[in-house]
This record gives sequence, structure tokens and C-alpha cells, in this order.
Amino acid sequence: MLKNKDMICISASDWLKPWGSKQHLMSRLSEYNRVLYVEYQASMLDFIKYPGYFIKRLGNLNKLQKLSRNLYVYTPVLLLPFGYYFNCINILNQRILKKHLLKIIKGLGFEDIILWIYPSSSLALIGNMTERLSVYHCIASFSDEKKNPLRKRMIQRLENDMARRVNIIFTLTKTLCGRFKKINPNTFYFPSAVDIGHYENILSGNTQEPQDMILVKKPRIGIIGYLNGNIMDIGLIEYLADYKKDWSIVMIGPVFKGWGKMKKLK
Repeated sequence: MLKNKDMICISASDWLKPWGSKQHLMSRLSEYNRVLYVEYQASMLDFIKYPGYFIKRLGNLNKLQKLSRNLYVYTPVLLLPFGYYFNCINILNQRILKKHLLKIIKGLGFEDIILWIYPSSSLALIGNMTERLSVYHCIASFSDEKKNPLRKRMIQRLENDMARRVNIIFTLTKTLCGRFKKINPNTFYFPSAVDIGHYENILSGNTQEPQDMILVKKPRIGIIGYLNGNIMDIGLIEYLADYKKDWSIVMIGPVFKGWGKMKKLK
């Protein structure tokens, strides 16, 4: 377990939404280390596409919040759009972010920093955060999800360059581990886990069944997490629903894109 370190986590999501492995990991690391969690780097185009969400976010732009003794959350300023299409725009965005982050870490007194990166777009930050160690935590093959060839090539280039420059790579899947190990030998398979304490409470009978689940017939099979239809096996879910009609399939969590291709189940 890491102890008494200063860490900057460049995340691909906000602290509160969607809550997932990034927040679980950083909240645990903050028990013994100081952690600066940098939220999703939104662009002006995101503001136009999702006005309701970003209107709520406006009050926190360029704001540093202290959530606990060791945990800080920073919401970046709105950046320029099309950073995943043109490298010059992405580099400019990262320079803007770097300027703000250097000011923050100076104020916090961070030293010998561990830079923990999720989005490949943050490649330009490596070597510029006074870090002693850099980590690329790759949780998906994002380039495979993109249909636009320009964006696909850009992300692939960023991912490969990131793999060459960081000290350590953690990957969510064995396929990604095999791919990046060819570029960087310090690549390790780091699969998702579960909150054991949470489920131990349920099995011990120390928690009550939620009211909205009482009417759901048993047996139940469920998924709790980030419901991304682009990376989940929708065909398997459909098969289970057709093959085991006496089961109740329950999915709990924020819904992301990709579910439109699921057929309507009876």
C-alpha cells in the first residue's frame, strides 16, 4: 500500500458522476496519501451538447474543493473543442490545464508527485507536473469505439505514445495488457474489483432490502455499475432474458449510450 505520497489523478469523469472504479481507487489511496482528483476535461462543445449538465457544473469551473483531510477535487475550466481530432488543439488544452494545475500543487505543497492518468489526451502533461512517477491506467480500448477515422487515428496515436512515455501501465483487460506490453514491459493486468465490505453487510443481514426491490420477483440476477451499452455484452443480456424468463434481470447505475441497439424484451 502506498503511503505518504502526493498524487494527481487526471480522470475521465467527475467525482460524483458516474461513480466507479476511479473514485473507489482514489478514495482508498487518499486514506494514506494526498490526492488531487482532476475531473473530466469538458470542452465548449460539451457545454452545447449537454447544457443541463454543464449549467450545474458552471459554479465549480476552475474551483478546488477539499472533500476530506487528504482528498482534493479540481474542476477544470472549459477547454477548446476537437482536441481528440487535432493534436495542436489537444496540446494547447493541456498547456491551459497544466498552468492551472501547477498553481494548485504549489499552493498545496505537493512534492515528488505520482501522476496517475486515465485519458490518453493528457499525454502532454507527462514530464510537466514535477512528477517522480507516471502511471497510465487504461480502462478501455477507446479508439475501437470511434467510427470517425480522424478521431480513431488520433486516439490510437495518443494511446501508443502514452504507453511509451509513462513508467507503469495498468490495464482493465488482458487484451489491453498484451497490446501495451509490446510497447512498455512495465504493463500489468489490473481487473475491476468489488466493494467486499458492502456485500458482506448484505450477506450478514445487517441491511434492509430496498423498497423498490421488494416487488421484483426472485431469483434475481443483477449488474451494478456504469451501464455503458458500447462495452457491455448486450447480446448476452438479451439471451439470458429470453432463456431464463423466470429470472429478473436488474441493472443499477448511470445509463450511458449504446442501449438503443438492444431489442425490446417481453
